[in-house]
Amino acid sequence: MKQHIPAQRSGFTLIELLIVVAIIAILAAIAVPNFLEAQTRAKVSRVKADMRSFATAIEAYLVDNNRLGRTYRPPSDPTWTRTRVNSAFTTPVAYITSVFPDPFNNVDPDVLNRVYVLWGRNPNSDSQGILGQLDAVFAQAPNFFQYYPDFYNPITNSYTDDAGWLLFSPGPDRVFAVLIPSYPGPFIEYDPTNGTISPGDIIRWKGKSGR
Repeated sequence: MKQHIPAQRSGFTLIELLIVVAIIAILAAIAVPNFLEAQTRAKVSRVKADMRSFATAIEAYLVDNNRLGRTYRPPSDPTWTRTRVNSAFTTPVAYITSVFPDPFNNVDPDVLNRVYVLWGRNPNSDSQGILGQLDAVFAQAPNFFQYYPDFYNPITNSYTDDAGWLLFSPGPDRVFAVLIPSYPGPFIEYDPTNGTISPGDIIRWKGKSGR
């Protein structure tokens, strides 16, 4: 009777395993940047869509109230967060259902400030008579809006529309251009043709001609 000899099991050699690992690494090196690019583009599209909705809410609010509420956040009062400012559009009348979070803002220590930044022109109704954020910025830097002639005219020292407003996000670079080199610095508008992750803020504003 012949003795049964079990067949030898074949397996991957070390070289074959290294080749497979190398192929996976190459595919990952190609796929991951493309995935991150697509993710960034999706977030940019989301921000622009949110701002369109927010702009509609702001304009509806202006029609009803003829002025914006308080947009200036005094440094001496930390309770005035951007969430608190933007919640004026959710209650008591729901011009928007909830405050929009900013997917690119993870730089503010207070999570209640990680929403879209709104600067308004109209005065507040607070007892101190503080004007809107636009006036506060202009008081510190008269040339701040020189690149937006349809929004502000530095020659006549006047806004083109008293109900003007400006809405912005730090964009994919997650850095507020307004803080560079020091506040308030001139705006740099985000342009994807300079690279998906490039300097500049995503901006939406309304002046006399609208935008």
